[in-house]
Amino acid sequence: ANMAQAQDFTFPEFYDFPPFFSKQVNKDVEEKRVALWQNLILSYCKANKTYLLDSQEALNSPLFHHARINRRLTAEDALYLLGRLVAAGNAEWETKDHRRCFVFWRKPEEWASQIFQWVVENGFLGNVMTVYELSHGDDTRGAAFYDLDDTVLLKALQCLEKQGKAEIFQSDTSGESGVKFFSA
Repeated sequence: ANMAQAQDFTFPEFYDFPPFFSKQVNKDVEEKRVALWQNLILSYCKANKTYLLDSQEALNSPLFHHARINRRLTAEDALYLLGRLVAAGNAEWETKDHRRCFVFWRKPEEWASQIFQWVVENGFLGNVMTVYELSHGDDTRGAAFYDLDDTVLLKALQCLEKQGKAEIFQSDTSGESGVKFFSA
């Protein structure tokens, strides 16, 4: 998804408040600002179905750059806010240089439970599906996880594997990942 697609997203009122774009000296005020930013980042990414956020590109997106009031986050502040999302479990750095991160507007555990609920409701327990079928197949069209980013989907399936509800494997012939679901 493109970070510039803000037309479908309604920014909250506090987004128009210039101090929202600057680190605050008062610790309580700063913590409130960080919490607001975390919610805004998650809401914006969910509305735009953004799973991977490039911190540099985001600086020029409507998310971190409010053109009408001529305010933008600094690169340092953007990294700090994304780091706080990582610490809260709502994001994970893709790279060691912290340039790009996966944003979990639903945590992998939440996706895992939605996927498993779908598997049970649709009679796929004991069946094998490819990872592609899960995220792009005709059977899953309309499911919340349809079109889910492959990396996020794999993280969700790994959660199910840890719970004993699924086994992930590689096909020897196609090299494609598959998953078998179990009643735990």
